[in-house]
Amino acid sequence: MEGWIAAARGMTVPVVVKKFPSVAATICCGVVVFIAPSIVIKLPMFLAWTFMSALLAVVQGCYVSYQLVMIVLSLLALSALLAIRRVYSVLQYATRATPRWQRLQAALSKVNSWEEYVALAEAHAVDERWVNSDDDMPTARLLRRAIEDVRAARATDDNLQSLRFVLSGLTKRNHLGIEAARWYPPSSPTVTKRVIDEYLEEVDSALREVADGEGVPTDEKVQFFNRVRRTVGATALAMSGGGAITMYHGGHLLGLIEAGLYDNIQVVSGTSGGSIMAAMVGCKTKEEMLRDVLVPWVSTDFRRTGEQARRRLRFFPPLWRQMINFARTRVLVDSKEFKQTCDFYWGDVTFQEAHERTGKVLCISVSAQRADGQADSVQRLLMNHITTPHVTLASAVAASCALPGILRPQRLEAKDSNGVVAPFEVDGVSWIDGSIQADVPFKRMATLFNVSNFVVAQVNFHVRLVVEDSSSPLLAPGGESSFWSTNFYNGYRRLVGAAELSMRMRATMLSQLGLMPSLYGNNLRKVFSQKYHGDVTISPRFTYMQTIGLSAICNPTYKEMEHYLGGGKRAIWPHVNRIRHMLTLETTLAECWNKVKMQHRRRTQLALSNSQLNLRELQNNYRDGDNNNHNSVGLSDPDDEDDTRSHRSLQQQQQPPLFPTPELRRVTSKQKLTRQLSSASLKRTASRSEDDADQNIDTHYRQLEWEYRRLQTRFERLRSENVDLRRRLEDIRSMCAPSSVPEPTN
Repeated sequence: MEGWIAAARGMTVPVVVKKFPSVAATICCGVVVFIAPSIVIKLPMFLAWTFMSALLAVVQGCYVSYQLVMIVLSLLALSALLAIRRVYSVLQYATRATPRWQRLQAALSKVNSWEEYVALAEAHAVDERWVNSDDDMPTARLLRRAIEDVRAARATDDNLQSLRFVLSGLTKRNHLGIEAARWYPPSSPTVTKRVIDEYLEEVDSALREVADGEGVPTDEKVQFFNRVRRTVGATALAMSGGGAITMYHGGHLLGLIEAGLYDNIQVVSGTSGGSIMAAMVGCKTKEEMLRDVLVPWVSTDFRRTGEQARRRLRFFPPLWRQMINFARTRVLVDSKEFKQTCDFYWGDVTFQEAHERTGKVLCISVSAQRADGQADSVQRLLMNHITTPHVTLASAVAASCALPGILRPQRLEAKDSNGVVAPFEVDGVSWIDGSIQADVPFKRMATLFNVSNFVVAQVNFHVRLVVEDSSSPLLAPGGESSFWSTNFYNGYRRLVGAAELSMRMRATMLSQLGLMPSLYGNNLRKVFSQKYHGDVTISPRFTYMQTIGLSAICNPTYKEMEHYLGGGKRAIWPHVNRIRHMLTLETTLAECWNKVKMQHRRRTQLALSNSQLNLRELQNNYRDGDNNNHNSVGLSDPDDEDDTRSHRSLQQQQQPPLFPTPELRRVTSKQKLTRQLSSASLKRTASRSEDDADQNIDTHYRQLEWEYRRLQTRFERLRSENVDLRRRLEDIRSMCAPSSVPEPTN
């Protein structure tokens, strides 16, 4: 206290006070002494952790850089291989060493109609020795044995049981490799191995024999063909995305129509730009497709009224407008204008209405994005007449084309029973381009519609390097190419496959580590890792502008549509022979199935008519029994029996029986119950539509058969009870009749 007073008065503080340390200094020294060992121990750990983090960051950066460099090198390798192949073809042409089948293929790529294509191909057909030879086909011997087994089973007289047993093991997809690409040379649309044609012809005739066989019960036919159809599966035409380049799909459809295969393919899918032509297939008949869609003016004057040009309706505006839109809204195309164009093309037609109109199964794939802008890369939706029957085609196409950066996410719309179109909410999400997750929805289509064969029309420019165009040789038929030519193309395909696999593997690894860049919040892993090939892959020959992707965002003109239609159909014609053989069993099974359904329908109608006749007979028997009961019970003289019978016959419709016994009451109640059951069953049967009966034909037949047997059993029971009742009434009559008593003698 004195020190503070002295300091306040300006006096010097005594030195004695400084000899003692302050409390704060003591505490600080204690803390330092206490923490010093831990600092000495943990400081190296902290430094080691910092060093390891920096080292791992450097290693991660090097790893990502290495993978990206390898992806770029794979792309460069693919480009180099493509350039080498073209140089090799040019050298062959310059030295006149081009094989004859390649020269023929070059000539086929310039024709304009299917008839010209077939005529030119048949004029330069493949060597008949290759067609008839079985030496270069490993499974030819097994196919010959299968043909002999079918013929032997057809000759067996056992109500076609042996034939059905053999066919159950032979009717399957790509049996013994008969659908492999090497047996269908692209140089000819009509030629394959002779043994393949013989095998398909034998199986086709055997299936038709089972369908027409009279010794086979109809229910067994239904079970057999239902099982075989599920085993074979269906063929689907899948149209990929690719912006405006997807107008090539119109040429693919035109080529199928000219080749006569359009009606045989019932399942069609489209993703992104491919949904435009897929939606046309789903809601337009073949005649309407040829008249309104597969024409050069479809992109500029769809209805030939000038309305499209007057309202400036188009999928892609000019490039300068797209740049302005991107600067303003960060997307190239205005979503409202794109939706108006979709409404102009499809109106408010729904998936269900389109299916009822054409019979085609239309599938459009979209991916989900949350309403708050966060990406949801897991949820997907395959729209069709089963999953989304009331969704409009216009909103589905707009959502499937909404690629981030091109269009904003779209909302789906649905039409209710009153025809009012309203937003279709699914978990509060908006929808974007389906090709980000699956350009071709293989698994979902196989699950929903039993699709086992995919014809993929691939026009995506970013996968152009890994998808070979249809004009390229698949495999030269035997004896048509030199040793060096065959080895060159075999090596080329192997190197292309290795480069493609390398890119997919590296992109998948980067994505799983979370190092793959995103596009507007959407993970791009599936873009690199998904499958772009099908059982048959169709890819037209691209121009330079299409290869770099610039044509994908340009609305096609009249002249460009002519190029798309011509190039698309010329790209699919080399595959027509193979597709036709793939559809052979499907077409035969569809025809046999329709025939068996008609037989089943006739048998069902016959069973219903027989049950109705039996019920009428039962009613007549009951009526006869009632008449006998009315006439037999009574105490009357034999002389007046005729008069009494006639009098009672006049009154039997106006009054109840004289003696209403419990047996009669039971018979009457059962009769009423039988009538009610029969009328109810007939009403239920009549109310069912033919479509429901076709879809549930097995269940429907079992229900009718069970109901018929139940009614027949009830009828037999009532008949036996009626006989027993008549016997008892006869006993009553004998008891009530006057006995003959002898007269007394006087």
